[in-house]
Amino acid sequence: MRAQIGAAAVIMQIPFEEIAVPSYLDMLDGILHTLYALSVRGYIIFILAGMMLYATSLGDGTAKGLVIAGISLYFLGPFVVAYMMNAAGLGPIDSEKAEVAWRGLFGIGDLDILSLILMIGDALFAVLILAGAILYFTPSSKDLKNKGEALITRSLILSPVLVFFHFSSMI
Repeated sequence: MRAQIGAAAVIMQIPFEEIAVPSYLDMLDGILHTLYALSVRGYIIFILAGMMLYATSLGDGTAKGLVIAGISLYFLGPFVVAYMMNAAGLGPIDSEKAEVAWRGLFGIGDLDILSLILMIGDALFAVLILAGAILYFTPSSKDLKNKGEALITRSLILSPVLVFFHFSSMI
């Protein structure tokens, strides 16, 4: 009994620090604004990454999955996020908060990421055209000629996508 009283006295002498419990609604609001920013701006990342992966012929299934994910994110993403915001009772989506969430997630703006990905895509396009031409004009075997044709064709499929996103960032 005396030990219990002593323990209670020790506990009463050392006050506990109050730990601020994060509000789950604030966390959910931040997550949903991040998802909104990804659905409005991030679809470009998925589409371009999928098209560049397809052009290299390293992973056709993964590339097609990325393109499909980007397109579905573009069309369905904002509606799903708006529905989830309304269901959680958080109010309408704020574009400024979504921009802050985007910068918090990536650290740079969406146009900077787009220009970086486009620069990588342009370099990849040039390398694929060059490698395809070298393989195509190598007279040693028919297999190399077929690989060269495939690389040139896939890089020519990538070029209109790159041109579209180059001009869409200017508008």
